[in-house]
Amino acid sequence: MTNLYRNIKLVIKGFLIGASAITPGLSSGTVAILLGIYNDLIENLNTVIYLRKEHFFKSFFYVLFISTGVVISFIFIADFIDQVYDKYPSQLNIFFVGLITGTIHMISKKIIKKELKKNSFFSLTLIFIFFYSLVLVINFLSLEKFYLANADNFIVKAITIITSGFLGSFSAIIPGLSGSMILVFIGTYTTIIEALVSNDWIILIMFMLGGFVGFLICIKIIKYAIMNYIQKLNVAILGLMFGSVTVILSFIPLVDLNIISLFLFLFGFIFIFLTERNKKNN
Repeated sequence: MTNLYRNIKLVIKGFLIGASAITPGLSSGTVAILLGIYNDLIENLNTVIYLRKEHFFKSFFYVLFISTGVVISFIFIADFIDQVYDKYPSQLNIFFVGLITGTIHMISKKIIKKELKKNSFFSLTLIFIFFYSLVLVINFLSLEKFYLANADNFIVKAITIITSGFLGSFSAIIPGLSGSMILVFIGTYTTIIEALVSNDWIILIMFMLGGFVGFLICIKIIKYAIMNYIQKLNVAILGLMFGSVTVILSFIPLVDLNIISLFLFLFGFIFIFLTERNKKNN
């Protein structure tokens, strides 16, 4: 019964990660952190993708249940999230800011003063500024959509879809970067969502091919960073998250900042706080 409960929880967490991957501006890597599974997910993905013999089957089923949740969210709520985001963009964005701010608070506590003394404050500041700026640059470029995914030339279209899968999966793994925002930048977001809704398997297979290659490369890099540069990685993640908050806030008109907005923000922040406290108690 315990295993069943754990597996159901993994599917639900996968569902939430998948839902975040579909939503522009929201990072599935950030959601994995706030769900408390980011490091475990990277570790298990690394074991499965590189066929490590040790704990392979345990990791395989871990990834399988997470992936099941992701696929369910893609199949059943891609169109729903797209419609809700179109109707209530400000409300969702404010809630996301609350979630991300709560996660920033959670990660900041890991960067304690004693550990900061062991590193160069200047280098950590540069890392933060670089990754903060990276999110802003990506957002700026997303205003200039290429729309090559709608090109008449099949080869150009295929290369664009495969490239978007590669970059989308890469950014989806990295907390603070939105894979969907990358697709908006490339001009393939609408194409991929329509392919999910209409079951256009040619588009989806090309997208998944690029995504798989992206996973192969990114998982290795993130795993190495976690093992050897965890403090610098945390600072980089903070930079990405602060950048994400800046970008999301830029989407919200001042007229939508009201008491409801404050409630949604606090709800998102308190949700992360309670999740973290519950995780500690367990």
